[in-house]
Amino acid sequence: MTGPTAIRTASTICCVNEIRASIVEVTGAVTGRYELQERSEDGTIVLRPDTSAAAIMRRLASEPVSTEEFDSAFGDLLTGDA
Repeated sequence: MTGPTAIRTASTICCVNEIRASIVEVTGAVTGRYELQERSEDGTIVLRPDTSAAAIMRRLASEPVSTEEFDSAFGDLLTGDA
């Protein structure tokens, strides 16, 4: 890796999501779920943060609200038919 944003520390890719093979879990100096952006013939890989809705919710320690919780917070929403 080169350039000002290169991180030269030891990290380990500990698992790969078999459903979406391009998602990897990294631990070490850099930790988190990343998406494989590029793989070179020399074995070099480029990762970017996993930006799926599920990954964002995990990072925020958030859970989806139930319909009842949503309704109590926002009331009945108008539909396109109304």
